[in-house]
Amino acid sequence: MAKKIVVVPGLTPEWMRKRNGIMKAIDERLLLGLERPGAGLTLDQLQKRAVEDRCFCKKKAEAAVLPFKHDKTPNGWTLLEDTPFDGKQFVPDLVEFLKSGESSVNGELMKWRAKELNAHLGQRHAEYLLEHQELITKEWQGKYYLVFPGTVWQDSIGLRDIPYLVWSRGEWYLSFRWLEDGWIGYDRLVRHRG
Repeated sequence: MAKKIVVVPGLTPEWMRKRNGIMKAIDERLLLGLERPGAGLTLDQLQKRAVEDRCFCKKKAEAAVLPFKHDKTPNGWTLLEDTPFDGKQFVPDLVEFLKSGESSVNGELMKWRAKELNAHLGQRHAEYLLEHQELITKEWQGKYYLVFPGTVWQDSIGLRDIPYLVWSRGEWYLSFRWLEDGWIGYDRLVRHRG
């Protein structure tokens, strides 16, 4: 039986054509800036404009209560979306987002399902769990990547990244993965248990 790959509702050929046009325009402006300094835009200027024009994001980041322990802005990243976290203890629960017959889904659909499943936690939740690894069930070690799609960064080359926790060398680590990647069976959303 063939596995299905699912895309987010509303992803149409017209949307892809529009996206391709935007990407082409970005590449042309970058090339112009490289060929004739001052005539085009720098990568930083393009990223700022993309965020301001909302080419890559649907909403601006919301203010959160706690600062990031692993702030990506010094690396040239821009915060696009974030789920606030008040720092209060919580016990994590894992949620599968794939439906029967699916082998993977794209990042937008995974984020959409995360909201539906009340599993839209963000990077600060992941950082809290890093500091309180005893709250993470031992059976998850080496079996699942714990995904936190409530925080979305735009990296220094313009791609969107979300945080996840991965078990390696005897402990959990925070890492980031392109939202546009396919999300598969060993990825799990995290939500508050209860």
